[in-house]
Amino acid sequence: MDIGLGTSLDKNPLVAVKEALRQAKAGLGSETADISIVFASGDFSYSSILKTIAGLMPGITIIGSSGTGIISSHGIQQHGLSLLLIRLSDEMYIHSSYSDNLSSKESMRAGENLGEKLITGLHNIPRSFSTVFYNGSMGESSNFAYGLQEKLGRSFPLIGAFLTDPIHALRTHLYLNQEAFTDACVGMVWGGKINFGIGTKHGWKPLGRPHTVTSSVGNVVSTIDDQPAVQLYADYLGIEVSKLKRELKHISILYPIGLNIPGEEEYLLRNIVSIENDGSFICQGNVPEGTPIRIMIGTIETCLEAARQAAKEAAGNFSGPIMGYKKQQIKQFALVFSSFSRYNLLKRLAGKEIEIIKAVLGTEIPITGVYTSGELAPLRESAYRGQLYFHNQTVTIVIIGG
Repeated sequence: MDIGLGTSLDKNPLVAVKEALRQAKAGLGSETADISIVFASGDFSYSSILKTIAGLMPGITIIGSSGTGIISSHGIQQHGLSLLLIRLSDEMYIHSSYSDNLSSKESMRAGENLGEKLITGLHNIPRSFSTVFYNGSMGESSNFAYGLQEKLGRSFPLIGAFLTDPIHALRTHLYLNQEAFTDACVGMVWGGKINFGIGTKHGWKPLGRPHTVTSSVGNVVSTIDDQPAVQLYADYLGIEVSKLKRELKHISILYPIGLNIPGEEEYLLRNIVSIENDGSFICQGNVPEGTPIRIMIGTIETCLEAARQAAKEAAGNFSGPIMGYKKQQIKQFALVFSSFSRYNLLKRLAGKEIEIIKAVLGTEIPITGVYTSGELAPLRESAYRGQLYFHNQTVTIVIIGG
């Protein structure tokens, strides 16, 4: 596998694509490639981006999305474009597909539909892992993940990103070849002699004693310890419900709910999206009834340390040596999904998270990625013992190479 990364801050999408392609081809050492992973800010014309790439790189598979914040080896940009080119060896394979109109489908079925399309594309070829992007209903994200696993396998490694624009309240666009989708999911399954390693961490720690979700349906938590769910926060923080509602965005980032999953060391985080009049919570992702939970607390320091640990975990799980440059050609890259909640917590220090990842992986390894509203990843990637989960507030890293 050969890799080349290009970025551009030019406001003209045509100029930006051409500039990024020049850089990527120089790093790749070739005029041809098999895959282009593209992340661009939402103010770019997606049709211009995709048509320009396809016109200059005929036959290439294009996958990616727009996003509020673009992550690359050069840092974080709220305007710009990151373009990664990948050339596969003869013993590496990919297959990409999509499923649209998610709002008209039951979420688990939508996941099954995409999973089925992905696995049918690689016949008699060992499948390694999959990457998925989607922008359907956030409340149904957990069920979407379950559907994917039903088809791809309960222990099949997968990472994914739920993509919205929390700043401009716009729907992001997902890219696949020359088409852009909303209310959809796009994915790619990787097979053959491909090495990879996944790491995911958040950095929030449990606060106080355990509690139990005594009534919930999907992502709606009605009661905790047989009391209205909102009472838990009112008691811990000592503030009235009306103030909780006003300051919910800030409080939910600092003090999310942590789900204690049997057999897992890391808590699964859930942000609270809204507090209803009956005292129930609407959460980002499902919270099963009977689940032990804790209020969690995070700081800038623990958030940055989590980025270090996620990078170490990904490098430790990588099923081959991380080579970096070999005869001036790059053999691996890192795909990074970081929650926008982390950006809101870190603020001016957000770029430090990327610097930490680079310090762990090595400055030669190209990094590309995007800020998300939720992440799909296993909690324990090593030996694939854990199932796929929908996460809030993590940084999720996968190193991919040959």
